[in-house]
Amino acid sequence: MALPVLRFFDKPGTASVLLAPLLAACANAAVPPLAALPSTLHPLAIRAAAGDKQAQLELGIAFEEGQGVPPDTRRARALYQKAAEDEPHEISVYAPSPGGGAPAMVTRVRQGIAVHGLEEARLRLLKLNASTPEQVRP
Repeated sequence: MALPVLRFFDKPGTASVLLAPLLAACANAAVPPLAALPSTLHPLAIRAAAGDKQAQLELGIAFEEGQGVPPDTRRARALYQKAAEDEPHEISVYAPSPGGGAPAMVTRVRQGIAVHGLEEARLRLLKLNASTPEQVRP
C-alpha cells in the first residue's frame, strides 16, 4: 500500500514559509534574528545558532566590541556562556513493556561530554562579568 505524499513544497517559497516558524522555535536564544544583524554577520549567526562554539565566541566578541553591531554586553555574555558550556553526549535507551499493561519507556542517558566548551569563551565571560555585572531586570 502506497503512503500519501504531502505536496506542501510544490509552490516556490512554500517551504520557507512553512519552515520559518519551526526553525525560529529551534534557534539558539542567544543568537539574534538575522534581520537584526548586518548581512556580513549572517553566516556567523547561522553557525552560532546551529551550535558552533567557535562561531558563538566570534559573534560574542562582535557584540562585546561593537564590530558591525552596536555593543551589547548582555548578548555577548549569553553567547560566551553558550560557547563555554560543555555539551553532554546522550543516548536514548529503549525499555520494552514489562507486561501487565505497563508502557514501554525511552530514557535519555548521559555518557560523558561530547563537545567541550571553549576556554577563551570562559575567560571572556569571567572578564565581562567582572567588569560589567548584568543589570537586574525590573
